Order: sequence, then structure tokens, then C-alpha cells
Amino acid sequence: MLVWGDVTNHTDFMPRHLYWIPASDIILELGLETRLRMLAIATTDNLRVSAFHGPFPGVGHIRQISAREYLLVPRQWTEDMNDWLWPVRSCGSRT
Repeated sequence: MLVWGDVTNHTDFMPRHLYWIPASDIILELGLETRLRMLAIATTDNLRVSAFHGPFPGVGHIRQISAREYLLVPRQWTEDMNDWLWPVRSCGSRT
């Protein structure tokens, strides 16, 4: 799972409008470069992503819909989400 924090500030319009630069990007070119790189990694490797500013439960996959547009395909909440979100289990108990 790729946890990308604030790589996209809003999952509805940032992946579709990659060249709209939010005011929170202090170094504009680096912000854009980071978004492009993370979106490419997520689509190429078909990674689950955790987007802080996405619809509940804030996870899904990224799909490229054109050369300059991506789309977050959110995962719908189901009873097995704990296994999907948290695949790492404890290796033992503490005593």
C-alpha cells in the first residue's frame, strides 16, 4: 500500500488536473514532480493507495484515464477491510 499523505490534496480534482498547483506547494516544480511520480508508481505497480483527503475509507487504486489525467477508484467498505488494510500481523505476544 502506498500511503501518500498530501501528494494530492483533493482526490476528486487533483489527479484529473495535475497541473493545477495548490497554494500549499512551497516548491511548485517539486510538488508537481512528486505527484506525477507517485501516480505513475501507483498505476504501474497497481498499488493500493491511502489518500488522506479521499472518500471513506480513504483507500483505493489509481487508474490512468489519459496522458494527463488519473482517477482514484475508491474501495467500498466491506467487513473484510481490516484484512485488506492491515495485512501485517503480530509475530507473537508480549509477556
